[in-house]
Amino acid sequence: MATLLVVTVLLPLLGGLGLLLAPRLDHTAARWVALGTTLVTLAFSLVLVAAFQIDDAGVQFAFRGSDGSLGIPWVSVGAGSGIRFALGLDGIALSLFALTTLLLVTSVFSSWSSIVARAPAYYALLLFLETGLLGLFASLDVVLFYIFFEFTLIPLFFIVGIYGGPERRRASITFFLYTLAGSLLTLLGVIALVVVHHSNAAPQVLTFSIPELTEGLSQLRWPEWSDTRSLVGSVSFPAFLLQPQVLIFLLLFAGFAIKVPLFPFHTWLPLAHVEAPTAGSVLLAGVLLKVGGYGFLRFNLGMVPGGAAVLAPFLVTIAVIGIIYGALTALAQSDVKRLVAYSSVSHMGFIALGLFSMTLVSVDGAVLQMINHGLTTGALFACVGILYERYHTREMGRMGGVWERLPLFAFLLILASLGSAAVPGLNGFVGEFPILAGTYSRFPSAAVIGALGIILGAYYLFVMLQKVVFGPLVEPVVDDHGQHAEVPPIRWYEIAGLTPLLVLIVLIGIYPKPFYDRITPSVESIVARFPDADADPITEPIQTVSDPGEGVTPRALLAAPAQVIAP
Repeated sequence: MATLLVVTVLLPLLGGLGLLLAPRLDHTAARWVALGTTLVTLAFSLVLVAAFQIDDAGVQFAFRGSDGSLGIPWVSVGAGSGIRFALGLDGIALSLFALTTLLLVTSVFSSWSSIVARAPAYYALLLFLETGLLGLFASLDVVLFYIFFEFTLIPLFFIVGIYGGPERRRASITFFLYTLAGSLLTLLGVIALVVVHHSNAAPQVLTFSIPELTEGLSQLRWPEWSDTRSLVGSVSFPAFLLQPQVLIFLLLFAGFAIKVPLFPFHTWLPLAHVEAPTAGSVLLAGVLLKVGGYGFLRFNLGMVPGGAAVLAPFLVTIAVIGIIYGALTALAQSDVKRLVAYSSVSHMGFIALGLFSMTLVSVDGAVLQMINHGLTTGALFACVGILYERYHTREMGRMGGVWERLPLFAFLLILASLGSAAVPGLNGFVGEFPILAGTYSRFPSAAVIGALGIILGAYYLFVMLQKVVFGPLVEPVVDDHGQHAEVPPIRWYEIAGLTPLLVLIVLIGIYPKPFYDRITPSVESIVARFPDADADPITEPIQTVSDPGEGVTPRALLAAPAQVIAP
């Protein structure tokens, strides 16, 4: 299975290189090559999902040396194991890995008829981006992770800058500069983690392995590293910066917050979404934003949990502001694509709220919500692309009554919107409810205010549906004679791209247990490293009416949500 994981990561890269070597290939052949590559990659990822051992919090599908080290030697550094080409998956990475392979198939279908010029290069960029994302989620070495992290910028820069809308160049440059500036600070944080571990571990070991660093940093006996309790509740900023965990947390936070993006680092996102082609928007919202959340979980919470504990009130405040700000701004939009873009700011605020509340229930819900947001927002952007191809406008005031013209499309758009609005029975609910329930045990006010974001989310999505789907038929005029464009019915490839996402939206909403079974053990291993895990309410289980003395796991919480009344 370790070989299969490597093949799955590198297969899109090989497919992209093949397309680049055939620049004269017509768009029909290029899209079939891309589709075949993404389908095979998806099939391989599903094999990995099926082979994954449930309730195992450790890394699976990794090559292991005779000394137990993960991966294959790559670059020798000092006397340690050096930088290694190490790939593997735990429950958290597995979920995002599989989501990436699925959304790439949707992205190819979303580009089926809209990309004609320079098609081989376009599909090659999509496949390169897929390899970058898969490698990022599977990396077990901090240097390898950073290489893949930066590599994802390159294909997306060209996808937006060449194949995007009228302001594509400004959008791509803004996105590139924002992300690059933040990631350079993140690189300093990664280097600091390696140096701190090497200088203070007993015995001193130079390692770049993510699992080894995570474990070793949690056991350091360096007083300045472990003593964060005295800073909790402090407002002395010099004291913050003198604490190594807090300083490294902020360095790591810089790059990941821009990727999420958290308020107020979100300003690149609406422009990039609006100007990107449909596939670019699907991947931006569906996967690229999750890179920031994954970084928070793997590095900020996994390696410097003391810094997260000190800054938790500040971080939760930012998350709640992002939830409300994103929802209110989405409500003010007339462009449906911009509305969905700002909804991502709000939904990613929910994910940040769950992560930085630092409870088992909230972090578990945040990881599932990353998957849910990728499915619902990916589907919404694909639906916006279908509308734009027919009406050549995204202004809600210029269209209406789509149900009469495109009933099947209207049904798909409604289902995706309901999932995004966290309607019970669909996937958004089983992600956002645990986030709020877990947050309430530590930050009750933040949970209450965050819940308002769900109400606002339903409001702006229902307003969008009312304007676009229902009411009398309104179609934009396309010529001087006042004639309306002939609107073709929804095509087979558009249905094929949307159907898997919508099926999962329903399945996760009805039965999330298989997803939590894979996610929860890995989340528990991270939560166990939070400060005072044995006594602090950070990790105390939620109680129920039926048995006040019995704790409830996140999976049990979702099985009977109506019984939960208090932490």
